[in-house]
Amino acid sequence: MNGWDGVNIDANPSRANRFFMERPDQTNLNFVIGDNDTFTILYELTEDSSSTISKEVKEFVSGYKPVREEILVPSLSLKQVCERYFYRRPILMNLDVEGVGSKVLESNDWTNPVCVPDIIIS
Repeated sequence: MNGWDGVNIDANPSRANRFFMERPDQTNLNFVIGDNDTFTILYELTEDSSSTISKEVKEFVSGYKPVREEILVPSLSLKQVCERYFYRRPILMNLDVEGVGSKVLESNDWTNPVCVPDIIIS
């Protein structure tokens, strides 16, 4: 990836497998970033591979994007991700967090410099 390195996380196993194949020298993880260390149901929607852990989002889009599969995936808070997998402060953190952005951001330790990037995209 042209000198870039990073931690790639995707809750959807099929999309996470692409990271494993396309970015083997990076840290690639398959779980949900949530508000705790547990397991969460991921609702995989139709064939466009969009997904959500939010029941509200799932119900809102169910008329035109029915649930194709429910997958039980592990979940870690953003604080836990930073403490376990970041070895230095990130410049960029791009969070595609399946419709629960504020919950994920609240799960971080904003006093820990390793968990505070220069730029956050959500």
